[in-house]
Amino acid sequence: MTSAFADLVEAENSNAAGVFDAVRQALEGVGLGQEELQEKLVMVSLDGASVNQGASTGVGKRFQDHVGREVLVGWCVNHKFELGILDSIKSKLGATDNMIALVEEVVDFVFRFYYNSPRRRRILQHISSILEEDSAYFSGFSGTRWLASRVRAYKALWKHLPAVILHFEEASHSRGDEGVKCTGYLKKLKSVKFVQSLYFLIDALEALEPVSVAFQREDLFVTELNHKLSAALIRLEGLKHENGEKYDLFKANFAGGSLKCGKGLDHVVVLSGSENLGPTEASLHTLVTRMIEALNQRFAFLTTTPYLQFNILDHQVMPPIHAAAQLYMYGNDEIRTLVDHFRGYFSQDEAARMLKQWPDLKVAVTGHKKLKPVEVYQNLLAAQPEELQAILLLVELALTLSPSTAGVERGFSAMKQIKSSKRSRMNASTLSDLMRVGASTTDVKSFNPARAISHWVTAAPRGRKILQFIRKKVKLATGKRTAHQIPEEAVAELPEEDPPLLPAPPPDHDSDSDDDTHYGAGATGH
Repeated sequence: MTSAFADLVEAENSNAAGVFDAVRQALEGVGLGQEELQEKLVMVSLDGASVNQGASTGVGKRFQDHVGREVLVGWCVNHKFELGILDSIKSKLGATDNMIALVEEVVDFVFRFYYNSPRRRRILQHISSILEEDSAYFSGFSGTRWLASRVRAYKALWKHLPAVILHFEEASHSRGDEGVKCTGYLKKLKSVKFVQSLYFLIDALEALEPVSVAFQREDLFVTELNHKLSAALIRLEGLKHENGEKYDLFKANFAGGSLKCGKGLDHVVVLSGSENLGPTEASLHTLVTRMIEALNQRFAFLTTTPYLQFNILDHQVMPPIHAAAQLYMYGNDEIRTLVDHFRGYFSQDEAARMLKQWPDLKVAVTGHKKLKPVEVYQNLLAAQPEELQAILLLVELALTLSPSTAGVERGFSAMKQIKSSKRSRMNASTLSDLMRVGASTTDVKSFNPARAISHWVTAAPRGRKILQFIRKKVKLATGKRTAHQIPEEAVAELPEEDPPLLPAPPPDHDSDSDDDTHYGAGATGH
């Protein structure tokens, strides 16, 4: 499964026609014209803007008209997941709404208070060292992924609450605007309502964070969507019946108006107000219920064709092979629906053989419960058993569906790094070329520099001085032997104690891979 950068094309206008023409032009530039798209296009992944998702004239509908048949129009599941959470956060829930607004306001102010002042950060680090706490760092809400940025921001304040309160107490005595603001926010920081709400919201968002991470994977298989979402909903439901880790910590360490907190729970913060002034259990449960409802609403498409029927390809829920009758009956209706839904991609003979080979596929995969569905089907596609060749066409089609477009988001991040504020006049063609180089280049960890070094050493017309050093070390003859005759392995045989030939490579960095699979051709747009 691979993703490829096609091109960066400036749209003539921002309506559906302009966006569609720009995407089509980019695809044609890499050899995917109308004929190829008619034969192989399975899915178009777009964001949720009406210009893209419009049922009558949106970009997705225009692709369907362009190829003359139905094409799945997707929306990044991680984006939908975070929008569902945001729906619940922004909904008007009375006391719960005030609780969320308070946490958002205070966390955002603390971030901006330190972000805009190196002096304040130095004071905070000094206070943290006195309290023997870790160095404090606060992140804002402007991350690419809403959920991840919220979790980081909430947990940073929860972790460094004693140091922040101590600093605000000192800063509240300052003259001017800083002292006034610190006095006001110090009252909120030390209120039972804020602290109790902060602890609960961390539990709620941490229950959802694993799903957000999973939905960003490039190898996310369509059968995993329902399982991952159900796991998140179950964890949320559990918060209505049992306290989460952070909220339980608050309950255990808050007594008599004082809260034990910090890295070792050895710092005491006196809070204002009693526990009765904090959010009620009913209001917290209301928030959880609203989250569950919003996520179910956003992911209602999982109950529609063909997403619902694709779940039968999950070999981990198939009956065991010794339950022959159950295994034979498993998924028969669903496989007929899938074959009929995608009949435009297969010949009549292939469709008929798919139905006949469905029992053989079940027998082949049901015994590999410990492997992920993607791993099982990738092995089968590599082996291409003769008795499964027709049904594997449907499996290959399922693997091409791209539920997540996190790779596109990473492309946007790479584009911002290339076209920075200091290179704002870069034209689209140059930016496209640099993006293509960046997308095509392997990461530092997997890059083998041997060929590049050998080419550099041997390609110079007059030779390089370093050749004398190489000849001496590997005891090569220097008479009739030319630079072009030196083998590549000669460069790799230098002893470790000698100085390096080239500067040390840059430190390792995390790199996101773009591994979306496309069945012949696909289009992803934002």
